[in-house]
Amino acid sequence: MINTKQHKFFTIFYAVVLLAVLVYLLVPLSATLLYSIATSWTTSIFPEAYTVKWFAELLKDGQFYAAMGRTILLALVGTFGSIVLIVPTVYVLYVYHTHWLWMMDSLQIMAFSVPAVISAMALMSAYSGLGIPMIVLVIGSYIVGGIPMIQLGTRNALRAIDAKVLVESAEILGTSKFTAFTKIILPNIKKGVIAAALFRFSTLFGEFGTLNLLVGGDFPNIQIFLRQNMTKSGHYTAAISISYFVIVTLMTVIGLALTNSVTRKERK
Repeated sequence: MINTKQHKFFTIFYAVVLLAVLVYLLVPLSATLLYSIATSWTTSIFPEAYTVKWFAELLKDGQFYAAMGRTILLALVGTFGSIVLIVPTVYVLYVYHTHWLWMMDSLQIMAFSVPAVISAMALMSAYSGLGIPMIVLVIGSYIVGGIPMIQLGTRNALRAIDAKVLVESAEILGTSKFTAFTKIILPNIKKGVIAAALFRFSTLFGEFGTLNLLVGGDFPNIQIFLRQNMTKSGHYTAAISISYFVIVTLMTVIGLALTNSVTRKERK
């Protein structure tokens, strides 16, 4: 049993740790925000004056909107493709062929262990002579790269609802395998799948290595656009970073709000 003094100590300890983490995360972001609205910041602790000039320039730049649109498109296609490919596969293995789950674990380790540079060079060597557009290879690598996140989220969701028992009960009552998956399993695991999808989407939003190596400046996303403008102005680059952070945050909040809205409607 934990006495009152120990409980108070752990409460204070957790609060200090949480505060330290928040400071660690927010200080760089706050400094970037201040730099993005500063006219000059060289010799003082805080900027000498403030301006929205850099954001105004950014919002007038059509290349920024194009790069952001490409980033969102690639992230959405990659995430959706991962869900369509991986969720049914994990379901079939988890429910009907448990002894083959080690294959998904192996693919998961490979996806984490192979650097983007090596995978990009391997894709170029294998497919460059076939006439396949490099952007198709990028999307394929994004879909396959989603194996760790999507399969872990899906498997945990299946384990939480005891999917094997649900499917067996449904099949005993005469439900087909396809109907059991679409009408019983999917509605119950969608929270876990959506959480994994949001996480995968956010990582693809900041992806740089594979796209830069395979496509380069022919299809610049927001990260490549940021790199292309690094020599223009530090303030302008900071404005790009803050805008990128705000958009990712808004899209995540919207995704979570939609998920919660659907859940509340189902409960009613």
